[in-house]
Amino acid sequence: MAACKPFFKGMIDNLSEPELLLSISRLLYKASHQLGVKARVDMADEDVGGGRFDDDMRNMREAAASYQLPQQYDAGERQTLDELLALFNKQASLKHYKTGTKLYTAQITDMGKVFARSEMEVRTTAEQVLAYYMAHAGQFTNQDEDGGSVHTTIGERCNDHSAIAQYMISMPSPLQDRQLTVQLLWEKLDDSTYFIAQKTCVHQQFPKVEGAVSMSATRLIKLTKTSESSAKVEVVGSMNLCGSVPAQVNNIVTIPLIVRGPVALATFFTAIRAADAFDESEAKQLGQLLFLELHPHRQNAHVLR
Repeated sequence: MAACKPFFKGMIDNLSEPELLLSISRLLYKASHQLGVKARVDMADEDVGGGRFDDDMRNMREAAASYQLPQQYDAGERQTLDELLALFNKQASLKHYKTGTKLYTAQITDMGKVFARSEMEVRTTAEQVLAYYMAHAGQFTNQDEDGGSVHTTIGERCNDHSAIAQYMISMPSPLQDRQLTVQLLWEKLDDSTYFIAQKTCVHQQFPKVEGAVSMSATRLIKLTKTSESSAKVEVVGSMNLCGSVPAQVNNIVTIPLIVRGPVALATFFTAIRAADAFDESEAKQLGQLLFLELHPHRQNAHVLR
């Protein structure tokens, strides 16, 4: 905790350690929606989507078509995929995580460090979900919200199954911005299942940004086709803000971000769906997404005006 105090000099001098922990947690939590892939859309907008994501949709269709082609993996890619798939499948003691919604389920586990696991069904094809996680939805994920932003830059796309991405994350003062560089890699496990690995890496195209803190993250995703128009998404992830953020505060902030990841995904595909294309199950999921967004404001009606 002492390492945090210089960042808040003059603001927290009279706070006890528990009060300091709470203050830092609250500040980071207010910035938490800026740390994931920037994913919320105003679900109450009359013309949701409204053509804003046409380029995303075109890019994703083109990418999804390529995923049916045979893929050739080099030795390094093969090793990374095998190691991270083993981590995804690792059997560990899991603790239930309360989500407050039936949209998705979540659990927490300690595998040397804290990992969060969540599961959700999304109303679109597995290939479209794969294209989203391979960063083909840049218009959507680079939206600014509440004065903050997560800007995604795609570097080298080595082939159809691999890419390098950088996320620059704006943080509220007095915290420093965060820089995250990851390798995106996927493979097809069988006719109905894909595995995606997203792991921190170092790449010459994205040198250290002066004034930003390099953070680290691992996100592992299994997509299972459940029908021609739906897929089960299972996410296992861990995130470290690095810098002088204590581990306890880091977990308070990052666990909700990881477990809510599939919600951003479902929000995107709901936003681009035409109004007359909703069937009963899709309309139900839209209602759940709306409730999840509006419920925290039930005592603050002015927020909704």
